[in-house]
Formats: sequence, C-alpha cells, structure tokens
Amino acid sequence: MKLLVTRFSAMGDVALVTPALRTIIAANPGIEITLVTRKLFAGFFNDMEGVRVVTADLKGRHKGIKGIWRLYRELADEGFDAYVDLHNVLRSKLLGLFVRLGGVSVVRLDKGRREKRAYIAGMSHQPLKHTVERYLETFDRLGLNTDPASGPSIHPTAESRQQAEAILQGLGIRSGQHLVGVAPFAMHAPKMWPLENMRQVLEALDQRGDVSVLLFGGGEKESSALETVAADFSRVHSVAGRYGLEQELGLMSRLTLMLSMDSSNMHLASLLGVPTFSIWGGTHPDLGFRAWGQEAGLEIQPPIKLACRPCSVYGGKPCRYGEPKCMQSITPQSVSERLLSFLDSSSR
Repeated sequence: MKLLVTRFSAMGDVALVTPALRTIIAANPGIEITLVTRKLFAGFFNDMEGVRVVTADLKGRHKGIKGIWRLYRELADEGFDAYVDLHNVLRSKLLGLFVRLGGVSVVRLDKGRREKRAYIAGMSHQPLKHTVERYLETFDRLGLNTDPASGPSIHPTAESRQQAEAILQGLGIRSGQHLVGVAPFAMHAPKMWPLENMRQVLEALDQRGDVSVLLFGGGEKESSALETVAADFSRVHSVAGRYGLEQELGLMSRLTLMLSMDSSNMHLASLLGVPTFSIWGGTHPDLGFRAWGQEAGLEIQPPIKLACRPCSVYGGKPCRYGEPKCMQSITPQSVSERLLSFLDSSSR
C-alpha cells in the first residue's frame, strides 16, 4: 500500500507524527509512505525506512489555490492508494479535494474539537486522547495495524551527533557531566513560567560541579534574552539561535534531562527519549498534548486548584488575572528539588 500523508505545521505537531509513522511502518510490512511537510521539519524523518519526505513551499511555489493544485500535480502520478490528512486545515483539505477527484480515498484527522471545548468549559474531566493516538486512529480507518511502537522516535544523524560533540567541547563541557536542557519559552504567555523563577532554578543547578546547562529557544528576541541569562552563570550556556534544527537535535540527544514549558522543545526532547520535566500553567496535559512516552510524574502542575484552569487548549487566551496564578503558584524551590533529586538518582 502506498500512502500520501500531510502535516505542514506546527513544529511540535509535526514532530508527533514520528511515533505514528514508526508504528505504521513497523506494524504493516511493505507499506510505503510519502510525507509532505515543510523543509524545516524534514530532519525528523531522515532515518525512517519506507518514508519519503516531499517538502512543500507554502510561501512560494505551493502558495494559495494554484500552489496546492501544483503540489497535487507533482504527486498525482505516483499511484497512491489513499491520502491521510493529519492536519485537517484549509490547505490539506484542498489537496484532499484534488486527490479525491483523482479517484483516491481520503481519511482525515479528527482533532476532537468538541471534547476539548467541553474540557475547557468544565463539562468533562476525562483525559482526552493524545495527538499521537488521534494520528493512529486516522490510519486505523484504512484497516492498518496501529499498535503503538515504543522507544525514541526521532534519531539524530551521525553527523549531527558529531557536530553536537564538537559544540560541547567548544563550550568546555566535559563528558561524564550531567547535561541539563532548559527551554523557558513558549508561543503564548499563559504557558510560560516567570523567567525570574527559572533564574533561581539555574542558580541551583549552577552550584553543582557535575552539571552543565544548555538553554534552548528560537527567534531573535528569545535568543537575546537567553544570552543575557547565561552570562550570569558559569555553567549555563545558550545555544538558542546559533545552530540549525539538526544540530539542536544532536545536542538534545545528549541531555540527562530537559526542563521545558508546554512547547515544541518539550515534544522534541521526549521524542528523542530524554526524560522531560514539563511545566504546565494555562494549558493542561489531559487535553492531549503531554510529552509522549514520558511518565506523568515528570509533569509539574500548579499545587492549587483553579476553576479557570485550563483556560484554553493552546494557551492563546490571555489570563483574566493578568499574571497567571497557576504559574505563580509553582515555586522555584519545588522545581529545583525535583530536578536535583532526579540528577542524584541518575548518578547512583
């Protein structure tokens, strides 16, 4: 069976396609998958046998209705048996229309919007299906075996691992040290712990002689802020904005643990098999976006119960209190103690 699969964005959602595709490839011998995504995300899939990545230029060649038609024409002669739309947005639906008119069956992701609205409204408190499970359900409608595969689903290339080692050596980080990743930013403010709190955690980590810290982030503003933070500590280094995605994956694969918000870095670290502590405020892991394959005990949630939490699915809704009480209730001491306890147990 030959499948056409699409997921164009966002980074975390595309990364979460990796365990689904590994499951389908492992559980259904002989299947061939062509995945269409953005060029930036191609490195997530470069070691997957049976998966070919086609990059979509959605701001250029494949922009708009004519661009999606052009993308369809570039793929139409490959003889796909089905189209699996793991995005379910206007672009992917339009491609699906062209594919269906060409005589190919289409299955589309159910995002569970109604269940998520009910959870936000307090009408339900049942944990929702994880995004990966929703991806697999989409393939299940084609009659495929979808028993989830275990283990890491993103594997950095040998070259990116070698580059990571060279970067660490250049930073003066010795092998044998604990390497802790910290990703303090997220797309929306209700998902971010106060940076001053994170500074206190970094201070606790910096005082240990067997620990070095790498700060991860993206964009010029975040990179500048993290450079300023790193300058205040002797064993904290910012890698934000300095390297490409593949080099960052190589660096993340070397971590003893990651501390992150509900963000793409949380997903990347967990899919690499790195123990990932995640801090949750305005959003909630039960909505289906928790770190895949991680123990629930690594999730750090507010110690107080708030009727307003979660306030939104993706964290884009401004907090009614201005400063999110959920995030303010998580203390730097409690986070530091959990990280240091984990590092101590890892040293035994």
